[in-house]
Amino acid sequence: MKLTCLDLYSNTTTEQDLIHISRLKNLKYLNVRYCDMDDKSVKYIGKLENLTHLNVNENYISDKGVKFISELKQLVELEIEDNPTISPQGVELICGMTQLTHLNIGCNYLNFENTRELTKLKNLTSLDLNGNEIGNATYLSELSKLTYLNIGYSCMNNENVAGKIFPLVFRGKFR
Repeated sequence: MKLTCLDLYSNTTTEQDLIHISRLKNLKYLNVRYCDMDDKSVKYIGKLENLTHLNVNENYISDKGVKFISELKQLVELEIEDNPTISPQGVELICGMTQLTHLNIGCNYLNFENTRELTKLKNLTSLDLNGNEIGNATYLSELSKLTYLNIGYSCMNNENVAGKIFPLVFRGKFR
């Protein structure tokens, strides 16, 4: 089968389904958002060597599942929002995916210490951290290729967000 794009959004996906999906060697885009997937299921996604775009938002993926995802060397866009059992170790695995240009890791109960590691992803042009407790976001200025940044609802400790981020923009940090 020559299928390159598969969207299964909001369908319960069984391990048997993913075994079949893992045989789609031409697959570049896979959306399994809100499909009741866990780490056991994700190991089959890790076999999709040509995958460039993956959406696993709103599932039950932990660090073990992130390990399988981190083995996808062609992956440039990762949506892994609302998988709240991802720990700092999972973030470290994601930070090893230096080819990423887009990352949505929102709503995962991450904090400043966890997300600061994301500065290792120098190719990011799009970063979504919404719904995490990142506090001070000035370290994001190290991501010089960013063209899109979402830090909404990120518990900025009542700090002046515009005062922290906009000076970085105007000094050319996000151009």
